[in-house]
Amino acid sequence: MKKWILELEEDWIAYIFAALGLVLIIFPEPLTDAAHYVIGVGLLLRAFAGLFAVLRFHTEEIEPGKLILYFALGAAVIYHKTDSVQLMGFVWAIMALYEVGEEIDEMIREKKASFLQVLVLTVSTVLAVLLLFSPFHHFAFHVRVLGIEMLLSVFIRHTVVLKKKKKEKSE
Repeated sequence: MKKWILELEEDWIAYIFAALGLVLIIFPEPLTDAAHYVIGVGLLLRAFAGLFAVLRFHTEEIEPGKLILYFALGAAVIYHKTDSVQLMGFVWAIMALYEVGEEIDEMIREKKASFLQVLVLTVSTVLAVLLLFSPFHHFAFHVRVLGIEMLLSVFIRHTVVLKKKKKEKSE
């Protein structure tokens, strides 16, 4: 999610993410109750949009194998409704750990790591492990954390965009 927000080209989309982040922070319990619909439908839409892109535009950027994963998870989450919180928690935790691994690989490749990056990766790992082993108790808390992460990413994006604009003006 963080990378998506940082790479957005349109400001209005970033503002939508900021608003969504605030909603996640303020209303985590109702969103947790509806998470199976939101996540399930989101996964199905992603699968169908990817399938459409592959069939229509013959793009090689989309991996069909992942589309099957999105479709299967989306259908399972919707079918099992609120009983799917455990599945969503497991998947969320594994995805978070995977992203931590990717960021560590990137830091090693670039031979560049800041104290803040290491701290964020450590906290992310601890939170993912908590979610992995106790998804029912930690899901609403993680919804709030996601909201905070979204807001911080929008703020960081805004700061980066301002720096780029200042740099372009000075050149």
